[in-house]
Amino acid sequence: MSNNQEQQGVQPEVGRRSARRVIDPRLRNDVLALLLFVGVGTLLSVKFALATHLQVLLEQHASIAWLEGASFLIVLLLGSLGFLVRRLYVLQSRMASVAAQPVVEIVQEAVVHDAVTDLPGRQVWKRRLEQELSRGVREGRQVAVIALDLDRFKQVNDVFGQDVGDALLRVMADRLIGVVRDMDTLLRMGADEFLIIQPGLDNHEGAVSLAKRLIASTVNPMQVGEHRIPMSISIGIVISSPDCRDCEKLLQRANVALDRAKIAGGSVYRFYEAEMDLQLQLRQRMEQDLRAAIDKGSLALHYQPLFNVTDQRLLGFEALLRWQHADHGFVSPADFIPLAEETGLIMGIGEWVLEQACKDALCWAGDRKIAVNLSPIQFRDPELPSKIAAIIKRTGLPPERLELEITEGVLIEDADTALAMLVELKALGVRISMDDFGTGYSSLSYLKRFPFDKIKIDRSFVSQLVVGSEDAAIVRAILAMGHSLGMIATAEGVESAEQFDYLQLEGCDEAQGFLLGRPMPFEYALALCSVPDGQIESVVRPLAAAHLPRLVANGR
Repeated sequence: MSNNQEQQGVQPEVGRRSARRVIDPRLRNDVLALLLFVGVGTLLSVKFALATHLQVLLEQHASIAWLEGASFLIVLLLGSLGFLVRRLYVLQSRMASVAAQPVVEIVQEAVVHDAVTDLPGRQVWKRRLEQELSRGVREGRQVAVIALDLDRFKQVNDVFGQDVGDALLRVMADRLIGVVRDMDTLLRMGADEFLIIQPGLDNHEGAVSLAKRLIASTVNPMQVGEHRIPMSISIGIVISSPDCRDCEKLLQRANVALDRAKIAGGSVYRFYEAEMDLQLQLRQRMEQDLRAAIDKGSLALHYQPLFNVTDQRLLGFEALLRWQHADHGFVSPADFIPLAEETGLIMGIGEWVLEQACKDALCWAGDRKIAVNLSPIQFRDPELPSKIAAIIKRTGLPPERLELEITEGVLIEDADTALAMLVELKALGVRISMDDFGTGYSSLSYLKRFPFDKIKIDRSFVSQLVVGSEDAAIVRAILAMGHSLGMIATAEGVESAEQFDYLQLEGCDEAQGFLLGRPMPFEYALALCSVPDGQIESVVRPLAAAHLPRLVANGR
């Protein structure tokens, strides 16, 4: 890695990926002495043996040379044998004494080094930060503590397994290593959490520059085996100051800033600010309350009616998740749905929504359909088709009455995988709808590659729908394109009679919005289904005060 060992606070003798077995110096000296003695003895023996073959020695001193040589050879062999026995005994005893040493070193390495990413582990961060803070005081410079977290990493483990998750962490570590400076320290703190200690700063601009480079390094999907996994990161930053040089407090504040970054969405960074502590407490409390609501069954489904634009016939409903908090009242889905996705709670919630919506739809008269939104987190689950098939089987709902809505963002992340998933879902007999059409970057290419049953025109185009406006031209083009591809076009967010009139004039197929009906509890949706199509307006209007949908006549 780019950081040298001294900067990372790692001892030089610690190995990179496997334990180094350090041999006792005394044991090494004994072995060398033994080899040296045997070598010298062998050399002398060979030399003497060669000397006995010399003609001059044999002629002049044969008897004396033989007697002395034999005596010397016997002494040499006996001495060598005694030394060898003694050293073998010492060798055996000392080998036994160091037999457990590799285990100790493996444990020590695991403490200092992370086995998955090969980065320094959590145990060295404090020592390293203390060193940089002391140096910063001497040099009059600042140190940035940067907490980094992978967005939705838990879902990667849930969907692909821990082996793929570990491989993804190694790929991520390599990318981060390529961004940080040699003087920076990159550590893995656990799970999908990393920490960067960035010394030598004169102001916060250096930390901003590094944060931007880190985010840019994750733009392209991670190639892990046969999988291309899109992954974003969130970053929290705190800068040391004269009134805050406590390591634990700096780390805590970096994590607070990190939590704020995760709330803001993926691929963002946030600096620590004092008011973040209160906001973090509120978020943590909301997460606890959401978990409690799930356990107690306090979440509910409301249903927004969907009408045929031509004859204003009730076609079905869209299921929308609602949370009525015991103390705070209605909690906006825009607040708790992202929290559920971030924490992984959306997987269980999504399955419950699908099953409950299918059960409720069975109670509606006729063949009215039910539309259910799929979270991008759910869509990454390779088991999603089998789960939906099981729900259809358990509830008995005809699959053609179930409509699954996905956003274009799902396709942008990994189009090939997403389209393969859509093919599997389509094979179940359900209908597939592209929600918020027109707000992405490649809508036309997706429509060409996959035959959606429906496209839903985003409310941002409908809200400013005025004859002759740019939005009107866009809506007209979407309708023409959808019809030419054999797809149904649905307008969202219809809130005025003028908007409804224009959609009817341009041949829009379906519409939903506050003009036609607000989301309502199941019992009201059930009552609406029992009203004959020709009498819907006269029945709904008197019940408007009870929050039933209102079907407003054109020109009102």
